[in-house]
Amino acid sequence: MNVVITVVILVVIGYFLINKGKLSFWKKVGKNPDAAYDYWVKHPDVSKIIYKGDDTTLDSREWTGPFRLYVPSIDKVIMIYGKIELYEKEQTRLLNDF
Repeated sequence: MNVVITVVILVVIGYFLINKGKLSFWKKVGKNPDAAYDYWVKHPDVSKIIYKGDDTTLDSREWTGPFRLYVPSIDKVIMIYGKIELYEKEQTRLLNDF
């Protein structure tokens, strides 16, 4: 039974990492939330920022997320969505900019 539980946990983690972005990307964003926020504000065609408490629905065929992040410069929690066909390239670009 423990083997089955371990396999299920590994599959869920793998799914999250494959479908929800690079772990290295989110570690860098966690260390540089203000810089990431500034980048996302400047690139609304690639990312959408939703502020906690806002009621906004995005088409899940076009956008992936939400990813929550506290941004100290604005003292708010944001939810960020990435454009499905673009977010992986943007993650690489943002990693290179940090």
